[in-house]
Amino acid sequence: MDSVLAQWEEKENLTPAEEWAALQQVVYNTAKTYPGKPDRKHQDWFDPNDQELQTLIKRVVARWSEHFQKLLNVPGDINHEALDNIPQRITKTSLCEIPTMDEMARAIACLKDGKAPGGDGIPAEVWKHGGDNLFSRLHQLITKVGSVPQAWKDASVVTIYKKGDRTDCGNFRGISLLSISGRIFARILLNRLSTHITPEVVPETQCGFRGNRSTVDMIFCLRQLQEKCIEQDRPLYMVFVDFSKAFDTVGRTRLWQPLRKYGCPQKFTTMIKALHTGMMANASVGEEVSESFGVTNGVK
Repeated sequence: MDSVLAQWEEKENLTPAEEWAALQQVVYNTAKTYPGKPDRKHQDWFDPNDQELQTLIKRVVARWSEHFQKLLNVPGDINHEALDNIPQRITKTSLCEIPTMDEMARAIACLKDGKAPGGDGIPAEVWKHGGDNLFSRLHQLITKVGSVPQAWKDASVVTIYKKGDRTDCGNFRGISLLSISGRIFARILLNRLSTHITPEVVPETQCGFRGNRSTVDMIFCLRQLQEKCIEQDRPLYMVFVDFSKAFDTVGRTRLWQPLRKYGCPQKFTTMIKALHTGMMANASVGEEVSESFGVTNGVK
């Protein structure tokens, strides 16, 4: 990988999108050819020339596209009263510093092997084991980010069946396949944000959406509470809430102002917005892909 990248001279006056496209092409071609040709190729269990079946698949993809367009674009209003009740915290200018090599290394280390890549077709293993030259190239591109490459925003949505009626789209979970390089950039921002707000904003009692807090730990705590209340003959009240499609229906416009309240500088908030604004997605079933549609809800 290093020898291939060394032959690619970085061109001047390129936009982040153009630089990313050039780097992506080199990395993808190398990753594709290095392992050699596969011994076996996937073969569908049906005749790909069956026109009736192909028409049915197109209809299924169109229905998924319609479902996700509706789900990922739910309108919502900002609760200004709730926003006014959030105390203004001191702005942390350190959030705007240029990402370091160490930060990028930690972000890459968080990637899991064996996961499906995004539309660029480059898996996490390439970034984790591609060598110092590739690591440096990606770092250079991330430090230049002012306008995020479109490829870092876009997603291809596939589905996983959960339970219930299989003809109901709501009984499937949508999985967004994102560009791994875009996920690295998002992880850098998330790590900074978590380090900044966790000590001051997130209470010690909160365990959801936090690192090093497992479900097993919470089950243990709950059982301890139950046992103590039984021993002391005291009532115990528990409330269980399940927010349907919680991540998919988060209105993005309702996130930016609270970030400023929590002390995030304008530049840092702009970087997060740039990673979400203008996002496009498509629904995918096998090799059949729908037309792209805009996405205004959800977080990465």
